[in-house]
Amino acid sequence: MNDIHQLTLRNDRAEIARLTIWIDDVVAPLGLSPRKAHALHLCLEEAVTNVVTHAFEPDTVHDVQVAFWHDDTTLHAEITDDGQPFDPLSHVLPEAPKDLESAPIGGLGIKLMRSFAERIAYQRVGSMNRLTLSFLIPKPMPKEIGGPKGPEPTRYGDWEVNGRCTDF
Repeated sequence: MNDIHQLTLRNDRAEIARLTIWIDDVVAPLGLSPRKAHALHLCLEEAVTNVVTHAFEPDTVHDVQVAFWHDDTTLHAEITDDGQPFDPLSHVLPEAPKDLESAPIGGLGIKLMRSFAERIAYQRVGSMNRLTLSFLIPKPMPKEIGGPKGPEPTRYGDWEVNGRCTDF
C-alpha cells in the first residue's frame, strides 16, 4: 500500500473547487485514463456535495475529510464526516422517467456513483459517516516486441470508416 493523501474541507460548497484541484494533483502520477479520472471526479464531487448540502444543520461549521490511497490494482477514496447518518447503498433509486418532460432535475448522483465506482462501502462508526469508493486502476498495455514498424492498422482503427473496412 502506498501513502495516504488527505484533505480537510469545510462544509461549504465553495470547497468543491479545492477538492477538484486536489484530486488532480494526487492522482496525476497514477496515469489514469481520462474516463477513469472523470469517474473519480464525478463520484467524489457528488459525494462531498451531498455531505456539504444535506448532512449538517444550516449555519454550522464542520469538517469533511477526504483521503486517497492505492495498491497495485485499486484506487480507494474515503469521505468521512460527522453529519446526519446516510447510507447511499440503502437509498432506493427512483424509477427511470417515461419521457424527458417528466424527468426530475437532479437526484441521479447516487445512481452515477453506483455505476462508476467498482465498489462502494458505507459505515457509521460512532458519530462518523465513512463512505469508501474504490476504482480499478487499469494496467498499461505491454509494449510490443518485434512487430512491424509503424502503426499497424488493425490495432489503431484507421482501416475502418463507419464500420466498413477500407484497406482490405
